[in-house]
Amino acid sequence: MTAVFFKRSLMFAIPSLLAALAIQYHEVGKLTGYQVAVNLIVFLLVGMLSEAVDSWRKRRIGKSRFALIAETAVWGVIAIGMLVFFYRMS
Repeated sequence: MTAVFFKRSLMFAIPSLLAALAIQYHEVGKLTGYQVAVNLIVFLLVGMLSEAVDSWRKRRIGKSRFALIAETAVWGVIAIGMLVFFYRMS
C-alpha cells in the first residue's frame, strides 16, 4: 500500500514539476538549485497530500453513483474555470 501511494503521488508530481520548471526558465531565463529544490519539495508534498485526500474520499464517500456524478461536476467546473481564465489571459 505504501509503495503504491508514493508511486501515484510521483506519477503526477514529477511531470507537473518539469512543466513548472520549464515555465519558470522560459519566463526568467535562469534557474538556481535552490529554486529547483524548493519546487521539488513543494510538488512532492502536494502530490502526497492530494493522493491522501483522494484515498480518504474514496474510503469515506465510496463509489456510489451520486459520488461519481458529483466528482464529474466538480471537474467540469474546474475545467471550465481554467478555460475561461486562460482565455482571458491571452
